[in-house]
Amino acid sequence: MARALAAVLAVGLAMAAGCGRRVNAIELAKDWLMRTCTVGERAGLDDEIRANAAVIELLFIDAFTKGPSDDERREVIQSVEHVWTLMQLQVAEPEVYNLSQAEIDAMKSISLSEEKTWELELFEYNYRAAALAGLGITGGPAGKNLLASTAADSDSPFNSVATEALASNASRQR
Repeated sequence: MARALAAVLAVGLAMAAGCGRRVNAIELAKDWLMRTCTVGERAGLDDEIRANAAVIELLFIDAFTKGPSDDERREVIQSVEHVWTLMQLQVAEPEVYNLSQAEIDAMKSISLSEEKTWELELFEYNYRAAALAGLGITGGPAGKNLLASTAADSDSPFNSVATEALASNASRQR
């Protein structure tokens, strides 16, 4: 159930991020951070990021350090609440939506509060992981330092992401 909601939110957030032409490096960085890699949406952005690496690297470092903004978090909450409302309509009329008892039980098993918490944690992790992945593309010294220190921190939930970003950067420089 939570996975289905996550998929709906990921698509909604990607659409909200916009797919139009970016005007500047800040918009490019935001576009990268808000897209999901699960559907290949970042394909083609690498060249743009490399072309704006000096500015974007600082934005990615800031994004990793601070996480998403309060406005971005509010957008996630609003998306969760909207999807939650739609789910409650389905639960109220399961016959209209041809829901099985197992689907109804699954929809009722998670509270709105739990779902908000889970989605915010997932969003924050993905946002910060996207920043690290972006640093693997920019290849600047400050970004490499952050990636190296994060990769070396065995307690960091971003350890493997940083390690992969470093490896990706190294393979591009060969």
